[in-house]
Amino acid sequence: MDKFMDSPVTSALRRSWDAKDTVDGLHLRMDVPGLGKVDVKVTVEQNTLIIKGEGKKEFEDDESGRRYTSRIDLPEKLYKTNEIKAEMKNGVPKMFLPKIKEVERSRVNVGVADVFYPFSTRSSLSQILNMMDQFMESPVTSALRRNWEAKETADGLHLRMDMPGLSKEEVKVSVEQNTLIIKGEDKKEFEDDESGRRYTSRIDLPERLYKTNEIKAEMKNGVLKVFLPKIKEEERSDVFHVNVE
Repeated sequence: MDKFMDSPVTSALRRSWDAKDTVDGLHLRMDVPGLGKVDVKVTVEQNTLIIKGEGKKEFEDDESGRRYTSRIDLPEKLYKTNEIKAEMKNGVPKMFLPKIKEVERSRVNVGVADVFYPFSTRSSLSQILNMMDQFMESPVTSALRRNWEAKETADGLHLRMDMPGLSKEEVKVSVEQNTLIIKGEDKKEFEDDESGRRYTSRIDLPERLYKTNEIKAEMKNGVLKVFLPKIKEEERSDVFHVNVE
């Protein structure tokens, strides 16, 4: 499992956040795998965009669930903060901040918006670059968990892998010659994207330790969970019990 513990996702072509400035406005995306739309809150206070999210504990011995926090200072009178549009799907919040048109700027009062869940993609242009510096460095100032986890219990092996943006139809889990293979790919978000996100992982499993034909997998809010049940000692064909006389 050493290779898996280093990084089970050997290929994830996109970073965990993105920003793209267009003629119409600013598109933002931030990966918050494991969280549903009720777990994420987005507000604008005095021209600062605030994103907060907290999920439930995954295991009983976890100290807390996942937490995400980000604060982004917006340029004054550039966006209609009272008309923010937001959506949340597969652990990826996407938000659109429409721009104030030149003719409207003198008569628009930029207010405070209270929006639930967020965002969408890529680098920003000239005047917005300075504003986005903090966001570009790390929009998620607190993410208490890594993007994968492995936990072995008496019953079997529990695996978790963050695959934000993907639905269960876009993820494939298979076992070939005792190698667990996990693959996923989604569609492009913008026309100028070369491709969608891709995730690939190959995990070599110990022989005769898990029931590979009884693996259970679940995909929810951009998080894939896999359970490999253990073969009980009395069920193993390579274990022979010798009677002591």
